[in-house]
Amino acid sequence: MTDKNIKRNLNLFLIKKAVGGFSPYAIIAILYYSELLGSYALGMMILSISLLSSSLLEIPIGVISDFIGRKQTLVAGAVSYILMLIAFIWAAYVERDYVFWVLTLAAFLHGLTIALNSGTTEAFLYETVEALGIKDDYKKYYGWGGSAHQFFAGFSAFLGGVIAYYWSYEACYMVNLFPAMILLVNNLLIVRVDNEKYDKNDNVFTHIKYAFKEFKKNRGLRYVASASILREAAGLAMHRFEVAYFQTLIPEYILGLPRMLKQMMGTFSFFFAHKFLAGLGHIKALVAATLGGLAVKLFGLLLNNFATPFIMSAYNLCFGVIMTGNSDLMQKEFTAKQRATMGSLVSMVSHLLVAVFGVALGWIADAYSLRTALFSFLIFDLVICVLYLRVKEKK
Repeated sequence: MTDKNIKRNLNLFLIKKAVGGFSPYAIIAILYYSELLGSYALGMMILSISLLSSSLLEIPIGVISDFIGRKQTLVAGAVSYILMLIAFIWAAYVERDYVFWVLTLAAFLHGLTIALNSGTTEAFLYETVEALGIKDDYKKYYGWGGSAHQFFAGFSAFLGGVIAYYWSYEACYMVNLFPAMILLVNNLLIVRVDNEKYDKNDNVFTHIKYAFKEFKKNRGLRYVASASILREAAGLAMHRFEVAYFQTLIPEYILGLPRMLKQMMGTFSFFFAHKFLAGLGHIKALVAATLGGLAVKLFGLLLNNFATPFIMSAYNLCFGVIMTGNSDLMQKEFTAKQRATMGSLVSMVSHLLVAVFGVALGWIADAYSLRTALFSFLIFDLVICVLYLRVKEKK
């Protein structure tokens, strides 16, 4: 197998991230579920099923990925994605008595799709650059992939609103079928790299035990993983919750604009992240980006007016650096045999914590206010900075 063949994986990774970002249905998902079920509570339950199923499947899928390889796992993820879209579309055409169960099936497939891609995608990229002898370029390609993902996510958010307004909610899922087919073909073209070597005699439980042991003995990995878990859990909970706060500040018909602007800013942040990390070093860059993001969110919340949603969108100028730097640090700490399993462990805890943080945000908002709830979660940025600085102390 030549380096030329392996290099193809780098382009396939970028295409995968770009196509994965195209999701017009994301902006209308809760509205679609609630319309079909006649209840926001039931609509939120469908979202919760997706989150719960992905959390429960993270570790088993991570182990499977380590045993059968990245290509097979990512191909399965693309097939699961297509089935998920078909199930969500199907829900609009079945009898009312069956709508909840079809949506539940679709939500499970959504969770399965997330689990099949989580951990494995980053492992696939890292093993590719490792095989090519360019491990230091991991952050560059990860950043470029994130940039493509953010761009298409921003574009599809706008497109989703247009399609939903002029056609229907289920049409947002229909237009995703063609990109999903492209994703399947893309993943089938992946070249398995030479350093994907797994011990087929390994016991599954022993494999998981070794992954846990690595977290236990590697202090630097624990700090980086903890920072990643807190950032994703608190950040995703706030990301989903902030729309309710923005609705009190700007007209509903322009609610999508701050989100689109946020994604576009993320495009630039991811694209140039590797240069920022190379210039400052990982720890300094991560601390600077985290504090910069904190300052942006704090300023927006203090202002508390029409400009707030647009100001807070600037957080994504820091987001790409944080995601890229954190991922690069973790991949360097993961062991080769348990790479996907260890990534899945981090993702599983993150997803479980998102559910807890979501409830906590809601409770604080009910007891005090939406703004107070978002203010209270800014403390996590300071905790994350302390964790990154502990990694520096270790070195």
